[in-house]
Amino acid sequence: MDTIRLIASDLDATLLDGQSQLPPDFAETVRALAERGIRFAAASGRPIYTLEEMFAPLRDDIIFVGDNGGAICWKGESLYLSEMDVADWHTLAGQARSAGHAAVLCGLETAYVEEQFRPYDRVFKRFYTKVEYVPHLEDVTARVDKFTIYFPEGDSQKGYDELYGPVWGERFSVAVAGADWVDIMNPGIHKGAALLRLGERLGVLPEGMTLCVTDTRASHSELTGEFAAIRNEMEAVAACLGGKVLGEVDEKRFWQELPRLREQCGDRAVLRAIHYFEENARTLAQRAALAAGDFAAFARLAEKSGHSSFECCQNVYCASSPKHQGLSAALAISQSILAGTGGAWRMQGGGFAGTIQAFVPDALIKRYCAAMEALFGPGCCYLLSLREQGAVRVM
Repeated sequence: MDTIRLIASDLDATLLDGQSQLPPDFAETVRALAERGIRFAAASGRPIYTLEEMFAPLRDDIIFVGDNGGAICWKGESLYLSEMDVADWHTLAGQARSAGHAAVLCGLETAYVEEQFRPYDRVFKRFYTKVEYVPHLEDVTARVDKFTIYFPEGDSQKGYDELYGPVWGERFSVAVAGADWVDIMNPGIHKGAALLRLGERLGVLPEGMTLCVTDTRASHSELTGEFAAIRNEMEAVAACLGGKVLGEVDEKRFWQELPRLREQCGDRAVLRAIHYFEENARTLAQRAALAAGDFAAFARLAEKSGHSSFECCQNVYCASSPKHQGLSAALAISQSILAGTGGAWRMQGGGFAGTIQAFVPDALIKRYCAAMEALFGPGCCYLLSLREQGAVRVM
């Protein structure tokens, strides 16, 4: 148990079910892990104050990673903050107002929205429990770590392509968060990078092993349809078995009715459903491996999970654009370097573009980073370290 310090999970469609509810034994599990020296981190696009309200009974037991990695908080103490430059978000606010878009300025304690968009209050408060309406966003003096735009017509892709992408896509971390939102953060800010920072702080990995996150520098801006297809196809399989989502379906019955499901839903939908069921089982096995302090078993399961994403979930590249396979190339190079070394590698996040993660033995870090940078450019491979004492006065 000396090497395992952290278990982290995303929220929507991962830790939370379709009704945004936690597992019934969640509090008991978190406290049992804490007794064994293992911390739990909740990672989300929501702000820290919303997460603290969601998990109020466990506020001192959970580490919060908010605003897509822009802020990390534990027991009321800020462990990390990526504050946006005032001039940058002022420019964004002006662009959003001119375009008639509903912008949310994500302050550390409150979200700020211009008064004209108060009719969307119910939507905003699903994610931001504290919302203050102001005449102009530029009037706000609070510290900010994220700027997000709400598209009530479900055309966030169009908004990104026509306005925000050309100006900000190369300069900032931009996430097209489904059909309704575009999130803009400082460069290099995402949940994976936040967990790297947190892992270094807590000493998660065994000695001699480093977690590397590689940014393949491909945009998610045109992938909304690809992400939606995964959910739609899994729900189509569930519907054939009498459920709304696969979590309502008996797995044994799913396997028994594969021939009918292939005919009615198609092979890709069936393969994605297979990934769903098997990944759930793998996740429990990974948790058990971490709880037992068996990093080798965890790494093997992480590798299997990655292969399943590629083969069954099929979210590593777009079938409609086979010439562009940045994630595939990064995974192939990772395998060529790390196979048989005790390391592991897999796609990270929703897929199709973006980042991969790899557990790399220290002896191979230079070779691994050099290989990634040869493909994706200098600075694409993130290896983060934090001093335990933080900022100190030296003079």
